[in-house]
Amino acid sequence: MEGFFNEIPQKTLESQVLDRLREAIVEGAFEPDAQINQVQVAANFGISRGPIRAALNKLEEEGLVVNIPHRGTFVAPLDKKIVSDVYGVRSVLESYAVRLTLANFSDDDLKKLEQIYDAMQQAARDNDMKAVVKHDFEMHKFFVEMSGNAVLKQSWSTLQIQVRRILSYRYFSHPYLQEMADSHTTLLELARQRRVDEAGHLIEEHIMEACSNILTNWGVRMDESESLQHTV
Repeated sequence: MEGFFNEIPQKTLESQVLDRLREAIVEGAFEPDAQINQVQVAANFGISRGPIRAALNKLEEEGLVVNIPHRGTFVAPLDKKIVSDVYGVRSVLESYAVRLTLANFSDDDLKKLEQIYDAMQQAARDNDMKAVVKHDFEMHKFFVEMSGNAVLKQSWSTLQIQVRRILSYRYFSHPYLQEMADSHTTLLELARQRRVDEAGHLIEEHIMEACSNILTNWGVRMDESESLQHTV
């Protein structure tokens, strides 16, 4: 048995490579349809091609890259159909998550939700776009994590990678950060009143409105100095 139970490194080289490549794709360092040169990436990382190949296989499972025989590995395309598919599934998952969470919602749970909402409002007042987006994601994730449904959490975790990728290209309109923060006010009030079905319906509408906003403004890049509207 000796050797089987030695200390395991917290993060293997392969997992580190996977995280780095995933973030590069999600954040747009690799554009859609761009080829990923394994030799160049390995040289940049100062490692062999083995961990690169393993990471790309995992990213293919996640739908972020496609492997074309005799040609190579390419970043998965990003188009309106993909956006519509992702947000359609997301609206169903999050609506279900809200209903499950509010069905057993405690006062302590409400306090946690209010803290996220308050942090998002403060970020909007500070004109901090990245912080607003961060807290917006936290609010959506809150309901998923609190749902108590492990399958739902796993499905949403995979889906949110695609959501982040879509948002990184900023194909949407962008008025005021305060509007984005305020768009969650009604959801918070419904949560306070434990109005389960109304809250579930509202989050579904909110997500599909975001989808419509992205599709309407497809191809419009957002300047970093500007803010967003209902993008998450």
